Amino acid sequence: MIVIISGERRISNDLNFLGFIYKIYAKDYPKRVYIGQTRGRTSQGKKKILDIRWRKHCKDATDSRKKEVDHSKAADLHINMITNSFANIKFETLETYQSTDKNELINKLREREEIIINEYNSVEQGLNKIHPPKTRLPIGQKEEETWGLI
Repeated sequence: MIVIISGERRISNDLNFLGFIYKIYAKDYPKRVYIGQTRGRTSQGKKKILDIRWRKHCKDATDSRKKEVDHSKAADLHINMITNSFANIKFETLETYQSTDKNELINKLREREEIIINEYNSVEQGLNKIHPPKTRLPIGQKEEETWGLI
């Protein structure tokens, strides 16, 4: 079961997995966006899950600058974060979902991320390089049972 968390609705302790669709953009260029997703266990809490993801983007941007990587291979988002400085970058949660099944949540996040990437045209004109995977994970199957891990 997937629950959409919006407005006043509270996060349930009965649903184990929490997921988010988010948008990152420079304040000066609000139409050039990056759409992403992240997830974690409900017990971690919304703030911690989102903070971990944001810090990972910041670290990747900083690392790409330090390593003097080929900018054609560096993520457009991270180049944008360095160019505009971290203080001018906004990280905004667009949608929040909660589920009892991790695979069901991953499927929902992939579906919604694809829709929102298309709405913003963020692969062609934004900061996304690729679309999310289109594969659907089997609902109710434990992660350790999937072929990818075997």
